[in-house]
Amino acid sequence: MAIHTQLPIYKAAYDLLDVVTDFAKNMPRDFKRSIGEKISAECIEITVLIFRANVAEDKSPYLNELQERLQVAQLLIRLGKDKRLISPAAFGKATELTTSIGKQATGWRRVLRRRTFNDAISRAKHMPSEDLFEAGNSYFGLMRQSTHSHADRAQLANVLRRRGHTIKADLTKTYLRTYHREYYHRIRKQRTAPSGRFTYALAALMNLGGQAA
Repeated sequence: MAIHTQLPIYKAAYDLLDVVTDFAKNMPRDFKRSIGEKISAECIEITVLIFRANVAEDKSPYLNELQERLQVAQLLIRLGKDKRLISPAAFGKATELTTSIGKQATGWRRVLRRRTFNDAISRAKHMPSEDLFEAGNSYFGLMRQSTHSHADRAQLANVLRRRGHTIKADLTKTYLRTYHREYYHRIRKQRTAPSGRFTYALAALMNLGGQAA
C-alpha cells in the first residue's frame, strides 16, 4: 500500500486546497464565510477521505463521499466565479484540479470493482455446492446494481453452468436443476433441523419435567 501523500490523487487534492486557500482569503467579507470557507472545508474533507480510502479495506464508502464532496466544491467554485469572486485564472486552475481528482477517483473505483468481481468468480468456482445457488443470485443482483458489462455476467454464468446450474437468458438469475434442487433442499433441512444430540437432550429434559410433576 502506497503512502497517501505519494498518491497522484492526494497531490492533486493538496494543490486544489492551496489554490482555494489563496482565492478564499481575498474574497469580500460577506462571501468569505458563506462561500470561501465552505469551499476550503470541502477541500480539506476531500484530502482526508483520500487518506481514509487508502488505508481502508473497504474503500467504496470513502470514495463515494469523496465524489459527493467534490461535486459540492465544484458547484461553489463555479458560483464564486459567476459572482466574480474568483479570477478566471484561479477558476481555470481549480477546475483542472477538480476534474483530475474526479477522474482518478473513478479509476480507483473501477480497479476495486474489477478486483471484487475477480474475487467473486474465484469463490463461485470453489465454494460448496449447497451455497452456490444463493451466492450466484447475489452476485447477479450486485451486477445489476453496478456497471458490470455483459461479458462479466457471461463469465459468471459460465462458471455456474459448469457447476450444474441453469441461467436465465438475460444473464440475471440462476436456477437449480432438478437433481441439484433436491440436494439443495435436503442440505437446507439438515442445516436447520436440530441435531441428534440436541433432540436427545431436549427429550431428557421433558422426561425430567414429567417426573418432577
